[in-house]
Amino acid sequence: MRDKISESTQKIFHAAWERIAPFHEMIQSRPAVLSYSGGKDSSILLHFYFWLWIEKKIPAPCIYHLDHSIRFNLEQEKKIFEYADSTFPFSKIFKKKNIPALSRRLGKTLEETGRAFRYKDLKKISDQYEGYIVTGHHSSDYLETILLNLIRGGGWNSLRTLGWYEKNRFRPLFAFSQEEIETILQSEFWKIFEDESNNSDEYLRNRIRSYIIPLLLREGANPDRIYKNFHRIEKPVSKIFSKKNSDHKIPSFLKIDIWVLNDLSQRERKFFIDRYLRSLNLYPTTRNFFRDLTNLLQKENSFSLENKETWFWKSTSSDLYLIPKNSPCLREFRFEPKEMVLKWNGNQKKIPPDLIPDLCPAGAKIRKNGMSIEISEILRQKEIPVPVRKMLPILRGERKVDVICLSLWDPKIGDIVADREVEILPDFQEPGV
Repeated sequence: MRDKISESTQKIFHAAWERIAPFHEMIQSRPAVLSYSGGKDSSILLHFYFWLWIEKKIPAPCIYHLDHSIRFNLEQEKKIFEYADSTFPFSKIFKKKNIPALSRRLGKTLEETGRAFRYKDLKKISDQYEGYIVTGHHSSDYLETILLNLIRGGGWNSLRTLGWYEKNRFRPLFAFSQEEIETILQSEFWKIFEDESNNSDEYLRNRIRSYIIPLLLREGANPDRIYKNFHRIEKPVSKIFSKKNSDHKIPSFLKIDIWVLNDLSQRERKFFIDRYLRSLNLYPTTRNFFRDLTNLLQKENSFSLENKETWFWKSTSSDLYLIPKNSPCLREFRFEPKEMVLKWNGNQKKIPPDLIPDLCPAGAKIRKNGMSIEISEILRQKEIPVPVRKMLPILRGERKVDVICLSLWDPKIGDIVADREVEILPDFQEPGV
């Protein structure tokens, strides 16, 4: 049976959603892996993502829980799973690890050991799901953490800890004020499973939470304001492309250096290709499609592969081309006879009055260097992608091909002109295209 979410909590959720606007694209396009302990904070996190799943149609998240083998009540772990399983219709990964034994073996504190194991596990899962990690940290946790780090000798970076988004970890509860968190906890009757170790003075963090934080709050410390003083909420920036503005011109195709791809791991290669696709306003590849693409790349042969949105093309020696199916290079040219202007692929050229633009028929040849050469062979040598070749304009005169308009495909490539004098006027870019 699913938990109810009160109207007041839904209003807080909506306000928090508006505050994390820079992350909307990520949240709506990638699945979240939610780190769930069973406590108050992770319960709010879980219900917030449940609300987002219903209201904003985000991808279904995955719930991750780790039993640290510290709880004194083993029955409680069973109840946590039963509650999550009966309440949230998401995939779940519940694991158990003897953190105290691992801590002794590594010579680290229980907190350090548990955190290291959790994040290592979460990273594996987020890579598998091609998603991102979500934790329930908020501003009070931040205040505890900086005090903990300073006590241990931390420097300036101690104040910059727990960013909104770092190392593929997202912390949306920083969008909730402490007052809003308290309001939610008082308004809702969700099941909370508190770890009994949180009440033990054996741990430094617990002593900070129990004795130092209350004193600071009584003296007027404001965790929300302190966090904002050292953190800004910013949209995650692509490491490959940075958009200067939202109305930038989307290219008609992109080319990925094959040597770069070959030097990457499978995960890095997928990330790399998907970022190129995103810059073309296209969706990332699915896992199965990427596997097929990788198999073709490894064979080092020429191939043409397509999904619903994109052509992926490569010759034996060329780089990998990504061509959107709505690209202007896959549409027929436009010709304005009054101005004698030929337009194609976002470029244009003025042509002489004695030439007629056309598409290249099968088997057509052009006279070059005293020989008749098949145009298809020239296009192959120039590594023009197969899906583009049938749309690339030519210029005819006296029933013969006089010009292959390669410059309309790529202005850096010159036109191929037949062995006779043809006046070709300078190319120019179409304004606003």
